[in-house]
Amino acid sequence: RDRALLSLLFLTAGRITEVLSLKKDNFDMLSDTQFFIIQGMKIVKQKRIARTRWTKYYRNDIPLPKEGRLRPLTMMFFEWYATCRMEHLFNDRTIDMPMRRNQAWGIIYRMTGMWPHYFRSCSETFYRKTFKDPWALKDFVGVASLDSLLPYIGTDWEEYREQLLK
Repeated sequence: RDRALLSLLFLTAGRITEVLSLKKDNFDMLSDTQFFIIQGMKIVKQKRIARTRWTKYYRNDIPLPKEGRLRPLTMMFFEWYATCRMEHLFNDRTIDMPMRRNQAWGIIYRMTGMWPHYFRSCSETFYRKTFKDPWALKDFVGVASLDSLLPYIGTDWEEYREQLLK
């Protein structure tokens, strides 16, 4: 369970509360041959749309690759998914209730010496090399503004090699 939690933190670039809220129903394991797909992952950061109203956001179609460099992390998660008998994937082992956030922070810190936001940061850095478009990275990571991603977005002059030579 704990290794699966760590792998999902990296694969989804999710916040700890977002990952803890996932249920078995959120996963589509059959529709794609190359990916497991997460549907309806709740984004914790909400956006105020009026003085007293907030809107909730959900991330859909988060891919967990079955092949490639991220496969070991996906398989680490899938091992837990296949054996988990409860609706909530990350529970407190005795009842089918989601694990508390501070409990998960403690588990992650004891296992790695790092805090959960470290995995989000590493994931954003990794996916920055995958998503060349900052707007695509923003949508994939699930943030409302590019401001929080600016430290991870840089330009690589190699991408502009052809334009520079003209």
